Amino acid sequence: MIDDLFIYHVPGDPIKCLESLESTSPYHINKLRGSVPFSLIQKCARASVRNLEITRMEGRKYLVPRLLTQPSLESTKVWHLHLEWCTDLGVGFARKYMELDANIRSSLNFGSMSRDTIGDFIERMGDLRIVDRTEVLVRFETNNPEKHMIMKRFERGEYSREHRFVMVVVSAEIQKSQYDEYVFNRL
Repeated sequence: MIDDLFIYHVPGDPIKCLESLESTSPYHINKLRGSVPFSLIQKCARASVRNLEITRMEGRKYLVPRLLTQPSLESTKVWHLHLEWCTDLGVGFARKYMELDANIRSSLNFGSMSRDTIGDFIERMGDLRIVDRTEVLVRFETNNPEKHMIMKRFERGEYSREHRFVMVVVSAEIQKSQYDEYVFNRL
């Protein structure tokens, strides 16, 4: 069992030593961080990854559905994902975080070059129990009465063609004045 594995590599440039590793049984990695190749996640045992912190990953187009259905992530409680894009506007991860009762401060940060809004996210989610809503933010209840989630849309930067969405699991007790502490530090 590996407790904490941090990987740095350039996506699309295979890590030869990881790809050539042969094992008689799946890997058991408690905490997987960095620029993680999806092929490594696939080699992990069912429900073995407890903490996933991805800063970059290859396979943009099919990445979200692959991560959401990956058996090794069935029990992951801590999520910190910084993805280039999220084709479903974060809906799959919002549902996954609720299903798994992800830990407070678990987050998803992704870019979008479309004109998607918080209203689009709410519409795609369907039946949400909304606690707070503005044009750029929605806070909603989860299945756990002690936790809420916040999704915020950030406008395009001066030198960027995309805007960012950040979603964070928060305590149901936090006040509006604390949103910045949870959301802005996830950019």
